Amino acid sequence: MRKRALPERWYYNESDKERSYILRNYIFRTFDRLLHEDEQETEAAEAEKREPLLKIIESEEYAIWNTGLVDNLYDPIYAFFKRNDRRNANITQKWIFLCFNTANSQMNTTTSRFRELPRKASYFQNQRELLYDTSAGEPMLNWEHLIGDNIERFPLGFVMEGANKDFVAEEHPHALPPEERKAYFRRLAEAINADARWKRRLTNDFKEALHTTLARVDWNYKTAIPVYYPREQKMQLLLPLALENSDVVDAALLCNHRFDETQGVNNYEGRTILTLAMAYDNARLIARPDSNWLTFNAVQKSAEREEEDLLAPKFSTAPRPNPRPNPPALPAALPAALPAALPAAGTVASQKSPHLGVKVGDFSMECSLFLSQKAESEAKYRIRKLKTNMRNAVNTHSLCIPMRIREKNTHILVLSRCLALDNFAVEN
Repeated sequence: MRKRALPERWYYNESDKERSYILRNYIFRTFDRLLHEDEQETEAAEAEKREPLLKIIESEEYAIWNTGLVDNLYDPIYAFFKRNDRRNANITQKWIFLCFNTANSQMNTTTSRFRELPRKASYFQNQRELLYDTSAGEPMLNWEHLIGDNIERFPLGFVMEGANKDFVAEEHPHALPPEERKAYFRRLAEAINADARWKRRLTNDFKEALHTTLARVDWNYKTAIPVYYPREQKMQLLLPLALENSDVVDAALLCNHRFDETQGVNNYEGRTILTLAMAYDNARLIARPDSNWLTFNAVQKSAEREEEDLLAPKFSTAPRPNPRPNPPALPAALPAALPAALPAAGTVASQKSPHLGVKVGDFSMECSLFLSQKAESEAKYRIRKLKTNMRNAVNTHSLCIPMRIREKNTHILVLSRCLALDNFAVEN
């Protein structure tokens, strides 16, 4: 599909290029919407005693639906399926995917079998759903949900400004293993709710940023971006938030419109907060965002900052307790596994160079290297090899390895941080 559709970037980082998460989510959510529309159309057709006009259409042999994407000639791209002939007993589903293609292609012998080609998914009935009505005022906010359930989506610098001095903060909480990360942010939310001064600072600054956003919406209606919310099968709006730095959008508020002309109701609810990557993923379902704040470059920079935090280590001068005071002896295979993965023996390092300890046990190491491209590539290769060798050689042991790297006259720091896989933790 990436090669067939009009050129577009469907991934955030080069490492995700093949997976193309944005495109995958787009396809799945589009199909989900088509199913919902066909269910509604079938019910309406039964009530009106007529033939339903479905968007996922089938014949005796083929099925087809409109992806909503186009090629470079702006011809619609369809998903083609063939009915399962049951020749392979291991394939049990009713339809087997054939390809993504246009009607004006080698698939014209298939599309010609249908009375008409399927229409693309429709997401809104009224133009009002696409615009934020500033006369309704600011959205009502649910602080219990925003802080209690989604505090980790806020920029860390914004959250920790004015924090209670007694709160023990993690420097890089997103790098914690999943359960520890969840527990940390739950503890952070509880601490904010328990400290009236901290919560007041956070909510007041949030409201101030939101006030500026609505002034921006009033000036340019395109500031509010329409998105489709699958859970409720309805349109909602994204508002940009510049929380940590007033000049940089770093989050988005998802708003739901409550409108009932007969009752005189015209209000907005601030449903939840999203990271920019989440906002882009949701907005792309309707159309490629045409906005001066939800640009791909802005989203990518935000994703890179999150990834740097995820891969960065927590450095502490305080000694860490050894979780295994009396670890068993290392297996004989381990020392032989290390030299090929570590920097070359005799590498010169200044006194300012860091000494990194690597713990082997329940977690696996990921790394971010501030090196030249050539040195970074070599170091990443060595660390990946080190991980592989250690996984094969160690189960529950501990080890410290001195790692010093210097490139030319620049002091290079190899940053590593543990994630929940196979047990690596890095200490300064």
